[in-house]
Amino acid sequence: WVRDNIAKFGGDPDNVTIFGHSAGGQDVGLMLASPLARGLFNKAIEESGTPQFGFAPRTLSQNEALGIRLAEQFSNDPADSEKALADLRKAPALALQQAGDKLSPPMEDASFIWDQATIDGHVLPKSPAEIFRAGEGAKVPLIIGVSARELMLADVSASLYSAIATRFGEDRGKALRFYKLDIDKAPKADPVLGDVAMQLSTDLMLRCPADWMARQMTAAGQAAWLYQLDIDADPKADVHHGSELNFVFNDRPEGVKKDRWPTLMDYWVQFAKTGDPNRKGLDDWKSYGRKGRYIEFTRKGRPRTVCEPISVRCSTGPKSYLPDKLGRYKRVETLLNCR
Repeated sequence: WVRDNIAKFGGDPDNVTIFGHSAGGQDVGLMLASPLARGLFNKAIEESGTPQFGFAPRTLSQNEALGIRLAEQFSNDPADSEKALADLRKAPALALQQAGDKLSPPMEDASFIWDQATIDGHVLPKSPAEIFRAGEGAKVPLIIGVSARELMLADVSASLYSAIATRFGEDRGKALRFYKLDIDKAPKADPVLGDVAMQLSTDLMLRCPADWMARQMTAAGQAAWLYQLDIDADPKADVHHGSELNFVFNDRPEGVKKDRWPTLMDYWVQFAKTGDPNRKGLDDWKSYGRKGRYIEFTRKGRPRTVCEPISVRCSTGPKSYLPDKLGRYKRVETLLNCR
């Protein structure tokens, strides 16, 4: 619709940027993956959202099984019958939503049931991970990034050790050492990344998948820019899921110092215009490249370019995105040479 109609609103159908936050960021990632969306947009921005959110996708049959279980709660007729469909249409929307949210999907955290990608054979012929790993995603430039602290996973919150055992399997010892849980049941929280539960949740669901996406797009020959946001618009609040939205949509309020207000809006607009977030007057944002560079919008002033750390922190497995190093992750406190 945008391609066919945007010219009537003064837009350019050959210069369309899609962008979204959270589930909207996932939607952007899924459109990057789906062959049905080829040629419909020219640039993409994923804010705290990735195609799979760090979860393995579900198959069409698994997805249909969820629908059958839902239908059986509202109809005595076969789930695929016209009568069952009529019963579902008669049901209150809120009741359907509440029942749907209580279904048990094949994933570690059922609260994210509707964020699990479905390989339906049409919109997604195979998993997004397989599509991007094969270099078959959309050939467009990408901005992607996360807040330093994102969302807490329910299983991680309930029990760090059980979550690590379930998610890492035979590599759980490596994960325990990585997060220092082998020597301390309650390691000291990182001032930027938060406590271990928040670090692990953010790593699994968003930070590592975002780094992985930037790496795959770069490997496929597309320019990618990765960011981490450490600051919230409220100076008294920690950064969180959604913190970037104020900086993307709102001007810097009167009286707020420049170093307290990252210029995301300017970067986003420049990227939408040209396919590159950089311009005169903005701090240089180097592309991901071979060194895995990213820009960190810090709480200490101007943004800085960092090489390697997210890539060092994360590696990819066939079903998930996992921290891979036995050594301690050391935050880089000085500007690195990223040429």
